[in-house]
Amino acid sequence: MAQQRNSTDLHAKLKTTIDSFPLDNTQANMEQILDDQLSLGIDFPIVPQLEDMSMMFLKPLAEQNCGIEIKNGITQVIGELIPPREPIVLPELIWTKSYIENAGFQAKIDGIKVYVTGPFTLAYFIKIADMPALLMPDIVERLAHIIKKIVHDIDKEGVAIITIYEHILNFAIAQFSIEEDFALKCLDIVFKGISKAIPSIHVCDEIFSISRLLLQLDNVLYLDHDFVNNPDNLKAYTKQDLERYDKMIGYGCLASVFDPFLLEDIRREKVPWQRAVETEKDVRSRILKASNRYGIEKLIIDPDCAFGNLKFAIPSEIAYNITLAKLKNMMGAVKDLRKEFRLEVP
Repeated sequence: MAQQRNSTDLHAKLKTTIDSFPLDNTQANMEQILDDQLSLGIDFPIVPQLEDMSMMFLKPLAEQNCGIEIKNGITQVIGELIPPREPIVLPELIWTKSYIENAGFQAKIDGIKVYVTGPFTLAYFIKIADMPALLMPDIVERLAHIIKKIVHDIDKEGVAIITIYEHILNFAIAQFSIEEDFALKCLDIVFKGISKAIPSIHVCDEIFSISRLLLQLDNVLYLDHDFVNNPDNLKAYTKQDLERYDKMIGYGCLASVFDPFLLEDIRREKVPWQRAVETEKDVRSRILKASNRYGIEKLIIDPDCAFGNLKFAIPSEIAYNITLAKLKNMMGAVKDLRKEFRLEVP
């Protein structure tokens, strides 16, 4: 039975977290990412999940014979989909917990955030014959029960935030004729697996068309979206909506989509990489705009998603420099606004 929670856990504190990093999956990179998050003062550092977000969960499901197999990078349904017998607790999570404990940082952060890929996004990358499993509602619902088991096991590890990553939810509803009531049912199944951590959902791209659905997710505390890449998302909710449904907003305040010509000039060293970094003043202005719409007490501050993709356009070292510089400006703006709004924790 899930315990009662409400947004007072994060209310009026302007907490910060992050999404992804543009580095390859190596031990050294994981350490660097975590060290930098801790040095910056990120309130909820993320587990460095540097693998493909879908394969990260599909591989262990295939290994436990849960009804899928992966051949040549393609995931196929080969039998009845069943929950895993053994807990799928990411090794990256166990490592992160240990690293933070050994570094003595437990008291300096609010907790760890972990992403788990949602049933609609997973179903999009699973095939039945040559068709995406997203076309089969019974498969999607079974995946929801499987992910419920995964988040239940992760929840036991004492993480602070579990974010369900539904990259293609709006696309699934618009292009695959997924009924909103069915989407709500499946997502409710997933979130019932979380009883201790703060439950949240990240939906990419335009969310105006599904904002009513997201507000109705009773077991979700905060809704996380891109607002720089998709500025019209700011109009998707009102302060009254958030108060009525007891929701907070994960407000993406850093651009993660870049002018391809600028990136090419950076790659060729025609312009400095700093050209891709917004100023602290810009970030502050964006946060204030969201505060005017929703109230400063309703915001959790993070970047727009998909920094991880930046490494495919420019060298990863430069991509990481850009990401880190952006985060520094984000944290500078947040610290300034905490003082201005008297949100500093004694």
